[in-house]
Amino acid sequence: MRRDSMSLPSVLSNARRAIALDAVEAYLDVLRNQELVGIAIENVTVYRAAPAGVRERVAGGQSGAGDLQQAISRLAAASDAKVQVERDLEDTRTRYQRVVDGIFSDLVRGPPRGPPRQHLPSDVGTAVQQALQKSPTVIMPPSLNWM
Repeated sequence: MRRDSMSLPSVLSNARRAIALDAVEAYLDVLRNQELVGIAIENVTVYRAAPAGVRERVAGGQSGAGDLQQAISRLAAASDAKVQVERDLEDTRTRYQRVVDGIFSDLVRGPPRGPPRQHLPSDVGTAVQQALQKSPTVIMPPSLNWM
């Protein structure tokens, strides 16, 4: 009878961690893309107002036609960027639904908080040592220890 190098509980634990990480990444991607859509909407609003002001300056002889064309180009670029981030948001919402296996509802970012410092190691060296000693992903099973 052949023994696998990793036990079933270890494999399941790794799978649970991977799924949890996917869920967190999907959640954060949705939040990030929601913010990017908001920024893109603001940009389009700002650039939509610009050509009118440039037209007035062109009519008054203070600006050339090139400035007007540049303002129109910037509006078009901002509109294109908005469409792209809206697509990205829809893609991340779809990924979130697939990973979490549930219907998407608007996600809300909680108040900004730092990491729970009381649970963090005091320095990087200590953090690395703890990871090497305690992480099931890093710890090599005795059956694979060839050193």
